[in-house]
Amino acid sequence: MLNSDFSNAIASYAPDVLARLKELRQLVLDTAAKTAGVGKIEEALRWNQPSCLSHEMGSGSTIRIDGLRGDPEKLALYFHCQAGLIETYKNHYGSALTFEGNRSSVLDANLALLKEALAHCISLALTHHLRKKLAKASAQKKMTLPIIIDTDPGQDDAVAIMLALASPELEVLGITAVAGNVPLALTELNARKICELAGKPDVKVFAGAIRPLVCNLVTAEHVHGKTGLDGPILPDPKMPLQKQHAVDFIIDTLMERPAGTVTLCTLGPLTNIALALIKEPRVSSRIKRIVAMGGGFFEGGNITPAAEFNIYVDPHAARLVLDAGIPFTLIPLDCTHQALTTKARVEKFRTMENNSGPAVALMMDFFERFDVEKYGTDGGPLHDPCVIAWLLRPELFISRDVNVAVECESQLTMGMTIVDWWKVTDRKANATVCRGINSDGFFDLLAERLAKLA
Repeated sequence: MLNSDFSNAIASYAPDVLARLKELRQLVLDTAAKTAGVGKIEEALRWNQPSCLSHEMGSGSTIRIDGLRGDPEKLALYFHCQAGLIETYKNHYGSALTFEGNRSSVLDANLALLKEALAHCISLALTHHLRKKLAKASAQKKMTLPIIIDTDPGQDDAVAIMLALASPELEVLGITAVAGNVPLALTELNARKICELAGKPDVKVFAGAIRPLVCNLVTAEHVHGKTGLDGPILPDPKMPLQKQHAVDFIIDTLMERPAGTVTLCTLGPLTNIALALIKEPRVSSRIKRIVAMGGGFFEGGNITPAAEFNIYVDPHAARLVLDAGIPFTLIPLDCTHQALTTKARVEKFRTMENNSGPAVALMMDFFERFDVEKYGTDGGPLHDPCVIAWLLRPELFISRDVNVAVECESQLTMGMTIVDWWKVTDRKANATVCRGINSDGFFDLLAERLAKLA
């Protein structure tokens, strides 16, 4: 056995080692929770493979930790000396101190230095583990998709914004408002109301174009109500409108961020995006992708027999953006008319135990009335959330890469999207066009995410 004095010294120090380990263990957990969202202790500190970390001592000896497997009581400490003698001391905590080597060199070791070595090894082990955890979390964070939402809320815009804000896979860099469903003064106001409803008042909202590039502004109060968000009664927002113009925010963000990293999610007329491309043409090569709700082909239009509302309001902007050579996903009426707000689906939101779910149910109640009467369907189509759903679950959609052109001359078919679905022309594909959606999967996604909001 080891010298009794030395054994007693080790025994008296063991509780300090254990306390230090627990302290560091909690530090790892607290830090990880703040920076990486790491959860339970056993998840945060479990080592699946043995890990050896060493500290050289002044006597030429080495103290080594060989593995951390969850609980500090299972910590194994190895003290290496020069010869082959191995002795083990187990304290009442169940920790094992194993001394390998010459007994005299063990007994000659400076106890204060041994304490320091023990603490160093424990710190090093936990720091190493934390770094592994944070590196993994950092890699996951890098996989989040930075997006800008360009919108004209609109009840369906509201649901799309809330879906994005509830999804950790997406980083909402900002929300840019455009005139569309209602005038700009209401769309920027509505965007801020939605952020506060969702419990996300820190999201930055910017006001953009007050009218289309060429045409006079056409709005849709007959669908969305006088406020654009008729249904629930939402308080005026406290969060401020940003002073910067939306177009400048889009340009600055795209120029400052690495090229090909930011996706633009457009839920309304494409005026802001077109103005950004006109003012700073270089941004076209810096956009990762544009995902837009707009257009229709086999399904026809919803504001005229030929045109869907978002494209019809600013067809010249839509043509300019589609012709800019930017990767483009178009989600037209042919797809969104399959995502119907049936009574059973709306009830899932109405019974949520938060503010967002019941408010969304009231929005759907108001919004669907127009399309139910027009189409005679069981519920109305929920257009704009399909844009965010495509980013989160592209497998829910059926699509094809085809050419899309926009009519800007004929008054009869102004804003019509000519989609070469059957590829009967030799025009080069410039968009991924969605024609189908798994509506059950889509509404399941919506319900799952919105339930997490305020």
